[in-house]
Amino acid sequence: VATDDWETESNDSIYMDKTSLNKAINGALGYREDQDYYVFDVKSATKIQVVFDHAKINATSNCWKCILYNDRLDVLYKEHIAGNGDAVVSDYVDLTPGTYYFKITVSDDANAKFSDASYSVASIEYHEHNGEWINTTPPTCIEKGIDTKTCSICDHQETREVEMIPHDYEERQTVESKMFKRGEIEYVCKYCGDKYTEKDNSKVWVTVAMSAFAVSIIGGGVYAIIAATKGKNIFK
Repeated sequence: VATDDWETESNDSIYMDKTSLNKAINGALGYREDQDYYVFDVKSATKIQVVFDHAKINATSNCWKCILYNDRLDVLYKEHIAGNGDAVVSDYVDLTPGTYYFKITVSDDANAKFSDASYSVASIEYHEHNGEWINTTPPTCIEKGIDTKTCSICDHQETREVEMIPHDYEERQTVESKMFKRGEIEYVCKYCGDKYTEKDNSKVWVTVAMSAFAVSIIGGGVYAIIAATKGKNIFK
């Protein structure tokens, strides 16, 4: 969930930084003992998803720990987040009216890389995902494409497949027609190189050796009546 709002240091105690439902806030942990608290109020019963996003860093180990407490400091949600992972979206958590707290700390097995990246955390109320389908990966004649829809409220993404497009073949004459023998035409897709060949049914030819006779050629649905002209190639 994109936001321009940042934490206010020092927010190392439970009441320091106020936020609200459906609002994200950015922060960063500068050292291993650093911890960030955010407090928000809920006026009526609802259910939320915790959305924790972060800049990608080259670390496969967990870097952050995100905890959601109620006003009795019961843990309602806890997650460890890897440095090179995607945004984490929780299952829905039921909330009653009251005060709630986020606590962001360094994960127990984090390395020094955690200080290289910022994070954002948000509590997003239940809603129907919206957004329009946008083609993010065009289909080709060998692979399906992908459409993506991004919710404007919580950045949740859905994808769907787009069917492949047909091959676009170009014609190439590979074998010329010869006496009483049809040639071949090769068809090659200009995008992927797929190809096939067919007999050239457009013409056949015969050399007339004698005058004053007619020849009927039948094959592949093509025929010709050739009036003789000595020694001349006649096409059909």
